Amino acid sequence: MGAQLIQFTNGKTLLMYQKYTFSMQGVHKNYGICSRKRGRKCKARLRLNKCGEIVFAETNHSHPPPKLMKNANGQYVRIDNGEFSYLPI
Repeated sequence: MGAQLIQFTNGKTLLMYQKYTFSMQGVHKNYGICSRKRGRKCKARLRLNKCGEIVFAETNHSHPPPKLMKNANGQYVRIDNGEFSYLPI
């Protein structure tokens, strides 16, 4: 499966790749860092070219992928310990 942009119920948009989420950085949003970088000190990252294709991916994460659920509106919610979390990831 390729990368896809997903939107959360809190309005935040992240890139999902191999079941992990990445926060896009940089002026052109072409550099992604794992959305769990801060809390889990994860060093996974990726880079996109101008066409939005992944040209580099360091996918060794220091944690399991987040548990996500897609609602009827097509938006995602993170599930923590069986409870829904509407906070930013």
